[in-house]
Amino acid sequence: MLKCKQLINCAVFDCWIGNADRFPQNLLFDGSSEIRLIDHDDALPDYLLPRMPIKCQLIEMLAADMPEIELHRFKKNMLSLLPKINEIDFQDLKQSVPYSLVENGEVELDRALSLLQSRLPMMNMLLNSALGIGQYDLNLEASEMNTESLANDE
Repeated sequence: MLKCKQLINCAVFDCWIGNADRFPQNLLFDGSSEIRLIDHDDALPDYLLPRMPIKCQLIEMLAADMPEIELHRFKKNMLSLLPKINEIDFQDLKQSVPYSLVENGEVELDRALSLLQSRLPMMNMLLNSALGIGQYDLNLEASEMNTESLANDE
């Protein structure tokens, strides 16, 4: 289950919505590739700011014991999901959510949608933080070429 693409999608989603409380017990897995997320109580907390990183449990679980180079590859994989999120029409989304489902109605919905929009451009930095990446601008292609060159020298 750990390498399931859906689980990676869930981890990126949690980082984006600021949900620090997604443990494996909060995932329903059907045995194929379908994962259902439960327990959204900590999503979009009032204190969350656009540039504020969170301790994302799913990302920590997926990245556990990865060397730095693998963390960068993993982050690159997660960043590849962002174009899909960027396609979201937030105005259309706002129109489709009944205010009765949101605790403080339109005001809270506007706050949440604005926060989500403003966190999107920050996702590279937020994922770096969630992964504990120290060297932010590692050139994966150059690193892979150097590794291949060393292997050929042996």
